[in-house]
Amino acid sequence: MLPTKRSNKWIIVCIIYTLLILTSFVINRILIQTFSMSVEMLRLLFFSVLVAIPPCLAGYIGQQLFFYLYSLFTIVGIVYMMYVVYANVAQGWEDLISILSFIMIVLIGFVVSFIAQLIYFIVKQRKKPM
Repeated sequence: MLPTKRSNKWIIVCIIYTLLILTSFVINRILIQTFSMSVEMLRLLFFSVLVAIPPCLAGYIGQQLFFYLYSLFTIVGIVYMMYVVYANVAQGWEDLISILSFIMIVLIGFVVSFIAQLIYFIVKQRKKPM
């Protein structure tokens, strides 16, 4: 169950969301057997925060449809990122291809979630009696 609109618990949700994404990046690096430097880990942390902010901000302002759809695409992106590494889809390029595929899936999820939330808002407004 998601926190209510304008609840401070959304900060906790954002932290958990960020840690989930960062953990998937770390697991990805372990599977590839790439030893990451602290600078690269800071970049991955920054990217994790960037990916986690839109759904948590949308949830904070009460747009739960956006949160659910974006989260679904994020999970699909994480699963596909792991698949690219585990199945050895792009031998020698796993690190780059897995991160880029994750970014593409998340961007597609952002666009789809935004459009779905916009359509939901328009339909909801039309149903209101004037």
